[in-house]
Amino acid sequence: MAYQVVVPIPVRLVWGVWHDPARLAECVPGLSLDEPARAGGEPHLAGRLRLRAGSTTVTYRGVAAVAEADDLPLAVVVTAEGVEARGEAPVKAVLTVRLDDEGTSTKLVFDGSLTAQGRTAELPPEQLAA
Repeated sequence: MAYQVVVPIPVRLVWGVWHDPARLAECVPGLSLDEPARAGGEPHLAGRLRLRAGSTTVTYRGVAAVAEADDLPLAVVVTAEGVEARGEAPVKAVLTVRLDDEGTSTKLVFDGSLTAQGRTAELPPEQLAA
């Protein structure tokens, strides 16, 4: 899966959010944390994430960790593992996010992979790509 978006925020501010679990959690739609993330805390989030693909909604419970990418400047790697909240079907994701300085804006380039069982695995590829 690949995706990119430009946000009207300078790259240094966006980079700071990736290193602050409390602020990062506020930027993830559908995320409900098990406990509040702390500013300056461990670079991981634990909780539930509700995702919508087409007409299907799936909720996962699990953890995600953020680390700086070794081979790219201004890039992070997010690794996530979880299970469906209504079942035990596992899901794993690895997402690389590169930040490109666009002056007063930042382009975020997302590229990742997803391995899933259960309801998510049954979705058509075009719904997963959306």
